[in-house]
Amino acid sequence: MDPVEQRNLFLRVDLGCSLPQAHIELLRDAVDNTDEELTVFISLANVASIAQGTGWTQMQRRISELYAVAAGQALKKEWSLIVDVIPLDFCAYSPDDMEPYMHRPTGAISKVGGTFDHLHIGHKILLTATALAATKRVVCGISADALLEKKKYKELLEPYRVRELNTLLFLRKIRKDIIVELAPISDPYGPTSVDASIEALVVSQETLNGSKALNVRREENGLAPMHLMPIDLIVAPLDGAQANSMHASVDNSALKISSTAIRAALAEKQQRGSRPPH
Repeated sequence: MDPVEQRNLFLRVDLGCSLPQAHIELLRDAVDNTDEELTVFISLANVASIAQGTGWTQMQRRISELYAVAAGQALKKEWSLIVDVIPLDFCAYSPDDMEPYMHRPTGAISKVGGTFDHLHIGHKILLTATALAATKRVVCGISADALLEKKKYKELLEPYRVRELNTLLFLRKIRKDIIVELAPISDPYGPTSVDASIEALVVSQETLNGSKALNVRREENGLAPMHLMPIDLIVAPLDGAQANSMHASVDNSALKISSTAIRAALAEKQQRGSRPPH
């Protein structure tokens, strides 16, 4: 591949299998030869399983694998590369086109919450999984500025409106056929404790136990519990002959990045920039 600033890569992905080695090498090559922004468009070989309710977990795992490969390769090269993974089977569909997938047992209205500061791949996986779990509306709670006063490196936090805009723009890349509702969160419960229309809550494994408290509060308010849908950021090594190939396994350590770590890196960069030359 010739080096370019922006690149689109198209891959066909089988939900039932880990990424083939050919896809991994192609993606790594694309990262090595892209300077600023890489968009990976994926077409699903067995998209019908989403309608049957069996493919959501597999789909978010394949998306996590793609992000892990791309981010891991970028980290090796010490490149600050923007990477987006876009499922083609959903991103450009109208509501009428989505009708065959409207009856899958996820949630007509799904909810997600977070700080979404310096939007990174962990956020993108969470938001993608939420958008693909919904059939009508996504409710996204974003931590209000006042709720973040005790965060580390708070002076480098993005303002609420910046975080809100970045979240909206990314969700619109994933799905254009659903309503996106963004709202500031000023307490740990947000709208989930009072909005009866929310049917599913997409969470990370780390926040799963805490999310169960949200259902307790809903029951106290006379509301039905939400279906908790944890995403899996643990990327399994490839199996079979691929596992015997050097560097064939997918390293999930690149998925462990956090907004705090990004702000810490920015603070260190600022500190280095303020030092006098020697």
